[in-house]
Amino acid sequence: MHLFSQTDIIKELNNLGKYRKEFIFIINYQGDEAYILELSDIDPDLILYDFNGVTNCPKGHKNISLPITWKPQFIPFSEYRHSFSIIP
Repeated sequence: MHLFSQTDIIKELNNLGKYRKEFIFIINYQGDEAYILELSDIDPDLILYDFNGVTNCPKGHKNISLPITWKPQFIPFSEYRHSFSIIP
């Protein structure tokens, strides 16, 4: 899985969109790092997805909760509030 930097995120998303490639992305709050994966490149032993029937889950797969570890990095409320003031 490749981690994209801020300068490459938009380029990669635009490139995938240009060629109509299906993909998922996970991006951090600051928007400066992202994992971007074409659906065809996702190893179902590592990641399962189901987006309204577009899936790599095996037939008969039941929705289960797998342990996911998130490592949030909280920001000061003033910085969080400022983010809303810059969105039109």
